[in-house]
Amino acid sequence: MITYRDRLRDVLLEGVPVKWNKKCIKYVETQEGIWVFFEDGTQEFCNILVCADGLILQVIRKQKLPELQIVNYGITHVGADISIPKHLMDKANKIHGNVLARKTLGTKGDSTFMMTRLIPIKQEQNDEKNEPHYRATLVYSYPSELDNVESEKVKVDDNDPSSVIEHVKRLIRTLRPDCTLTNLLLELWDLAPKTIPNDPIKFPFKTYNPIQRRMMRDIDPMSIKSWSSSRVVLLGDAAHSMSPILGLGANNAIQDADKLSQALLKYSDDNISFIEEYEKEMLKRTSADVLKSRNVTFMTSTPLGPFGVIIRDNILKVINVMINFYSFADNLIFKN
Repeated sequence: MITYRDRLRDVLLEGVPVKWNKKCIKYVETQEGIWVFFEDGTQEFCNILVCADGLILQVIRKQKLPELQIVNYGITHVGADISIPKHLMDKANKIHGNVLARKTLGTKGDSTFMMTRLIPIKQEQNDEKNEPHYRATLVYSYPSELDNVESEKVKVDDNDPSSVIEHVKRLIRTLRPDCTLTNLLLELWDLAPKTIPNDPIKFPFKTYNPIQRRMMRDIDPMSIKSWSSSRVVLLGDAAHSMSPILGLGANNAIQDADKLSQALLKYSDDNISFIEEYEKEMLKRTSADVLKSRNVTFMTSTPLGPFGVIIRDNILKVINVMINFYSFADNLIFKN
């Protein structure tokens, strides 16, 4: 199942009171509970503090587990949400087939990914030609060292989406051969909003994710010798950020939330052993996925010569056959 996290977030936040723009700067744990302090000078008292602030905002994680390190892959990726007209969707389907997710691997360490919806965006939000449009997410990954290559034509500013888009297009032209797929990729990236969108026709989505370069990094929660359980609990990327290549990060975060919510049902003021049980299961499950995602990322991002490309292509063909076999077997089991 594929879902957009902004829509999932909207659903999860229904009926939940949220205070925005409250930046946490530290916490103090006492025998009774936890005092949480914010940048605006306010403070709150709670029994349990759940840290779900992701990879970048690491205030609570650094205070709880300062020895937990972030691993930098040396890979940069850029993502963008776009609205694709049907004629371009038809071109993509002709190359890849009528599938939800499309990934291509280059020979110089770069890769592309496109995730689409097969259901068109509402007709009244399309242009005057009334051509159906489809929502898609584009991702382009490449070796970070290429960001250091000076270009007289493109000066990249992560606060300027248009410069990031031009940077991506320049890399695609440089790293990919001149072919139909390359031309399609350039056309698709031309659809990315070059300024913060305010036109619901050209960008008919509620949430705009800034088009910026982001370093691909992860956190292995079992890379430290001991994990001390307390009233402060880490969840999702705050505990086990991982490469997005296999799509396991969001899945694990959702599992974290489910396991932790079940554990919270056992809460009592003088017993927090349920937190230790949750963390034990979470650490074992997520550490394996962090390392698996890391290995696949490095395998698919390594520059290859002609012989290496042949080996990689054959490995991927075998994997594809295995996936199709297991899918066929599952369908037979559930059908019967």
